[in-house]
Amino acid sequence: MERKNSEDIASEPSTARGDDANGITNLTQICVQLIGGDTAIAIYKGGYAGLGRLCQIEDTVLELGGMHVRPNYRRLGIARKIVQILLESKITGSTVYCLPFAHLQGFYESEGFKEVSKEDFVKVPKEILEKHCWCNETYPHKVLLLKLT
Repeated sequence: MERKNSEDIASEPSTARGDDANGITNLTQICVQLIGGDTAIAIYKGGYAGLGRLCQIEDTVLELGGMHVRPNYRRLGIARKIVQILLESKITGSTVYCLPFAHLQGFYESEGFKEVSKEDFVKVPKEILEKHCWCNETYPHKVLLLKLT
């Protein structure tokens, strides 16, 4: 099973409407480039705006993580574009998990993720479960366990 590489995925700018880094609402250009097949970097107006990665946990199990959009670049559709580019690059037939803060649940659900039920925890790889537990013990905000459906 092969992942698509950066030549297979267009990194064309996408148009988003929102507040730009100076607080001005207008059409903006967001360019997201896939690097090394597992990391996406977003550039907005020539500046690094955000990043994310898709880590291989097992042969067909991936984790979407490391998502970060710099505060001045939020609400422009940058995170959505990063997630979409990363999910387009995923291994065909793979299972993708995500461990976001609870307040981001709606965003990830809009991208096709669903919360893993307690009954289905037995099907989740040990590494993902351990990270989920660690996050909830370490961070002051609740961390969810989501799976791409």
